[in-house]
Amino acid sequence: MKYCPECKANYPDDLAMCPRDAQKLLSKPQPDGKPDGKGDPFIGITIAEKYRVERLLGKGGMGAVYEGLHLMLDRPVAIKVLHKNISADEKAAARFLREAKATAKLEHPNAVTIHDFGVLADGSAYLVMEFIKGDSLRHYLMTNKKVDLAQAVDWICQICSVVELAHKQGIIHRDLKPENVMLKQSPDGTVSIKVVDFGLAKLTSALGGEGHLTQTGEVMGTPHYMAPEYYEGEQIDSRADVYAIGIIFYEMLTGFTPFSGSMQSIIGGHLFKEPPPLFNAVPDIDPRINEVVLKALSKKRDERTPSAAQFAQDLKAAYQASLEQPIEQATRKIEEIPQSIPSQPVARHSTESAVSSASNSPLPSSAMQKPSLAIKQPSETRKISETPQPPSPIVALAEQPTFVASEQTEEALSFFDILRMMRTGLIIGSIIVAVLAICIVAFIIYKSQQSVISVKPLDPSQESVR
Repeated sequence: MKYCPECKANYPDDLAMCPRDAQKLLSKPQPDGKPDGKGDPFIGITIAEKYRVERLLGKGGMGAVYEGLHLMLDRPVAIKVLHKNISADEKAAARFLREAKATAKLEHPNAVTIHDFGVLADGSAYLVMEFIKGDSLRHYLMTNKKVDLAQAVDWICQICSVVELAHKQGIIHRDLKPENVMLKQSPDGTVSIKVVDFGLAKLTSALGGEGHLTQTGEVMGTPHYMAPEYYEGEQIDSRADVYAIGIIFYEMLTGFTPFSGSMQSIIGGHLFKEPPPLFNAVPDIDPRINEVVLKALSKKRDERTPSAAQFAQDLKAAYQASLEQPIEQATRKIEEIPQSIPSQPVARHSTESAVSSASNSPLPSSAMQKPSLAIKQPSETRKISETPQPPSPIVALAEQPTFVASEQTEEALSFFDILRMMRTGLIIGSIIVAVLAICIVAFIIYKSQQSVISVKPLDPSQESVR
């Protein structure tokens, strides 16, 4: 039995993805915390006379993963067995074997180590790899919802490190997501990242000139983490992995992916909608970190962060800058501040309302520049640049008491000035009103005279006739 981590609905074991929200289904644990392996034909068998299958760890769309024991070395291993019906498909079997070859070439501390691979007697392909003692990032997020910023930056940089090496070797993972990121517990308590499951990897001609099996336009992966080019039928390159890494980091900080809901909503979001800024869910996030993430999630590949290594470098630089030179929260969101601000603004709100307004809109890159308005001591004269520029929210807040003190005087003077300007207009207006009133009275008198009935006497001759 499987269940959906999003809607918690139960589904049969032969289904890989939830039809409601496109989430990958997980194996339902038993009371002892282990997946249900009852009746599994592989449990207890010995593979290649070296590996004994001990228990089921989980099932996925391409196969099942078991914990095994290396009999000669007496150490645990992980054994991935491809579904028999998929093994019968030549393209799927070839893709699975490429997973073994591709992953075996990745000699990196954050890549899972491949020990062996082959085909069982019943035709099922298998892969023997390093057993990772720990949980997946998906399990961590289901338990803790979010990841601390410092920890998230460290983990995502480890992911970028191994993915960058894979890209240099001509390998594109194509299915990066929290389920394929394992958190390996070290004896000293530290956690190291292991990226697994290159089953959807595409090898370029640099690995022997065999080309790739996945045809252009064939959608393979998990919708929540797939770049727009997947759905547009374009050739997939390494920047698709950068997009997926950006979404993983987004989910680590917020607890959810940028686009969710039905399959149509997810695909439409990737194609047409901009991801919500990070500070909508994490108010204290530094705008520079938000900018790095949104660049990695650009719809157009040419505008996206070009490589995993560059994303890690930009993220570390933004995080370090946030520690050394934090930007005040008031400068993070300025959407509600008017686009045109006078060079000498009059403050009409309290400090609390100004902070609230400034903290509800995103910070453009120009807001990180030094403001043109320099504030000195109260006794000194403020210097304003010749070219009026909108002051930053911090400057506006700092100057507010000065403007409040002179507000009543400025308003009083402007009131009398307006009266003097309107004096001539009032006189002319009074004359016009008086003339109109006279005209109306004359018109009424004229109409009243026309309504008087005149009586004419009868002719005597006519009266005699009667």
